[in-house]
Formats: sequence, structure tokens, C-alpha cells
Amino acid sequence: MWPERIRPARIRARMFTVVAVLAVAVAGVVGAGVTATAAPVVCAPPVVSVAGTQQYEGSGGGTKTITLTVTMAPPAAGCPATGTVRYRTLDGTAVAGQDYTATTSTLTWTEPGLRVVPVQIARDDAYEPDERFTVELFGARGVTVAEATAVATVIDDDAGASHPDLVTSIPESGICWWPGDKCVIPVRLNTIAQAPVAVSVHTVDGTAVAGKDYAPVKKEILTIPAGADHVDLPVGLLAGAQPGMYFGVELADVTAGTIGVGSAKVTIRQG
Repeated sequence: MWPERIRPARIRARMFTVVAVLAVAVAGVVGAGVTATAAPVVCAPPVVSVAGTQQYEGSGGGTKTITLTVTMAPPAAGCPATGTVRYRTLDGTAVAGQDYTATTSTLTWTEPGLRVVPVQIARDDAYEPDERFTVELFGARGVTVAEATAVATVIDDDAGASHPDLVTSIPESGICWWPGDKCVIPVRLNTIAQAPVAVSVHTVDGTAVAGKDYAPVKKEILTIPAGADHVDLPVGLLAGAQPGMYFGVELADVTAGTIGVGSAKVTIRQG
């Protein structure tokens, strides 16, 4: 019989053997096709942000719309892209009821992407400094707000001490070289655009007839982008076009400033 002092060592040895056998058994079960369950995905709320913008005020009275965008970024794979957030306008140098119409509402997402915040601003013909108001996001449900505020700048487009009136024009007369497939008529601003300027353009018959001698432009909206001072209008020439014929181009309904030279005669010349 073993002395008492040796028994604990034997007990520990037996316990080690049992643990080793269990480890082998578990390894056999896993090897037989039973795998551990993956940890569930932990989803953070999707992130939304509002971005600022700027736009010309416009002339002639009434109102026009300035639009800010609120974007939901794509969430992690397997996570929902749903939620809501409220927005409201706050005065800056622009005053609600005078320069713009105060507004508040809710934006809703069922997938990532853009939502718009439309705000009505007042059009007038009086010179004044550029004005600003803020759009603020609040009351988020199911989303995290990264950029909660953004500034909308209303750019004055009327003549004043520091700058001239914003004017859109076309050349009073133009030449289109024949033979060729198109005429290019520039639509110009008198300065570099600080925000997009849109204008309606259409052609009118002269001795050249639409559909026979040239491809008519019935009512096309051209936009001069921010940072540019012109945009080109291409007018296609057709089989009937001959040197000496002419047609007209007219501008209407500019979204900012005024129209200077609003009509032009374009003559087809032999090159």
C-alpha cells in the first residue's frame, strides 16, 4: 500500500488523463462535421449627414426652391438601412417670412441614399448682400447623425456697388459653316457663375426650315454650371441646308439675373 503522501500525485495524474480523453472526444466530434456557431453581427445605426449648398436668388418676384441634400451612408454588410430624422430651418442673415419660408418635416429611409430638403426663397430685384440660413437635423430614430447642420447661401444676382447684374446672352448674330453636321451657339454669362444658372432655349425658322434644313430645338433647358461662364447649344444641320439660309435662336426664363441679348440670327455660310 502506497504511503499517504503519494496519493495526491496519483489523483492528479488520473484527472489529467480524464481531461485529455475528453479533449480527444471533442476534437473527434468537430472533425465529424459539427462546427462552432458564428457570433451574431452587431449593427451600428446607419449614419446620416446634411450638406450645404448655394444658389442665386432669382429675379421678378415670387419664390424659387433651394435644395439641400441629406445622405445616409451604406451600413455594414447584413445591417439594416432604415430610420428617420427630422429637420428644421434656422435664421441666419436670411430671415424667415422675409427672405425664405421656414420649414420643418421628416425624412425616412428604407435603403441608403439621398433625401432632399426643399426650401422656398424669395425672388426680388433689389441689390442686397448674400444671405444665409441653416438647416438642422434633430429627433433621429434608428440613425446616427454625423453632420447635423448645414448652411444654405442665397447669392444676390442684382446690380449693386460691388458687382454688376448677372446677365445671360447669346451672340446677336452667328455663322454656321457649310458643309457640316451642326452649328454651335454659345450661351454666355457676363461673369463666372457662383452657382448653376439655367435658361430655356428654342429655335425659330428663318429661310431655313426646321426638320428640313436644321434640327429644331423646341424647348431645351441649358445650365451654365458653377465655375463656368458659358455653355454651348449644338443645332444639327440637315440635308436641305444651303449657304445663305438662316434660322433664329431665342432665350427665355433664366433662373438668375436677367437676359441681355435674347435672340440671334444664325446664318449658314460656305466654308
